Amino acid sequence: MDYPLFKYFDPNFLKPFLTDLQKIPNLQFYFNTTVSEVTENGHYEIFLDEQKLPVITS
Repeated sequence: MDYPLFKYFDPNFLKPFLTDLQKIPNLQFYFNTTVSEVTENGHYEIFLDEQKLPVITS
């Protein structure tokens, strides 16, 4: 199953889904600040409130 790629989103919208999202294999999240960026390896990193949780990858 394909999942949509979110580069920018309202962090408050995603919070209720974090538990379910963390159960998806090969899905990585890195939350730290309110900035989204693409790393050299193509991963989208979404930073929020200095937390480090499973970032949606490309």
